[in-house]
Amino acid sequence: IVQHPVDVVLRNTASISGDTAKGVLKLDHADAVVAGVTFADGKINNSGKHAAVMLTGKGGTVSNCVIRGAYAMGSWYSAATSLYMENGVVTHCVISNGTQSGKSKLNADACAADVEGGLLVNTLICQNKGVDSDEGCQRVVTVGANGRLLNCDIVDNTLSSATNEAAAVVLADGAQLQNCVVFGNVKTDEKLVTNIRPNPAATIVSCATDGDITKAAFKNYDAGDYRPKSGGPLVDAGSAVAGWTATSGATDLFRKPRVVGTAVDIGCYELQPRSGLKLILR
Repeated sequence: IVQHPVDVVLRNTASISGDTAKGVLKLDHADAVVAGVTFADGKINNSGKHAAVMLTGKGGTVSNCVIRGAYAMGSWYSAATSLYMENGVVTHCVISNGTQSGKSKLNADACAADVEGGLLVNTLICQNKGVDSDEGCQRVVTVGANGRLLNCDIVDNTLSSATNEAAAVVLADGAQLQNCVVFGNVKTDEKLVTNIRPNPAATIVSCATDGDITKAAFKNYDAGDYRPKSGGPLVDAGSAVAGWTATSGATDLFRKPRVVGTAVDIGCYELQPRSGLKLILR
């Protein structure tokens, strides 16, 4: 376990050839923990459940990591580009700059993450892309019946304009989405996609989408600074999370304290109080 993801980079340098899956990490043990690593350039060209980083059956924990630059040259049955989960926890991570091309029609497909089970929390998912090809990539994140997303940002991703069914997040019956930002996700023709497409028995609690907020809710959205702006609609607007209090030690993506104000903020960042010396002249 190391502290900073930039210190250790695990990279797949192999080229895609034939029907092969060439990810970077696979965990399948409840006690397995990987932290402080960058996973780069996973390459997927396979039928089945595959991604650059995978947590299967028994799961494990991935924390304080970056998953970037994954590429899936999809067949009909390829799964997510960057992250695939059946169990376990992925927390305090950044998933970015993944690309999925080719057919992408089944419910398991996503250009960033497929969370069939387990918990994805305090994670930023940004600047991933599904390029135009055949039916095209239709979603950024898929959440299965046993999956839960908590305090994540799914922002500034691009899906194919070749499909009329594009949605940033697709939720199966039983899936849970809480305190998440789903904003600014577009097709390659720059038209906004549907933010969230839930099945009837999915649960959505205290999330913010393009219909609720604008770029003004962020500190500097166009510059890639997705932190909430002071006084904005994301601050103190989340619903309570079990075990997260001002004194519980819970932290946001930057490892800063959670629940600074009257309630947890929506998204992977918590607005922090200004620090510094305050002078009062009389």
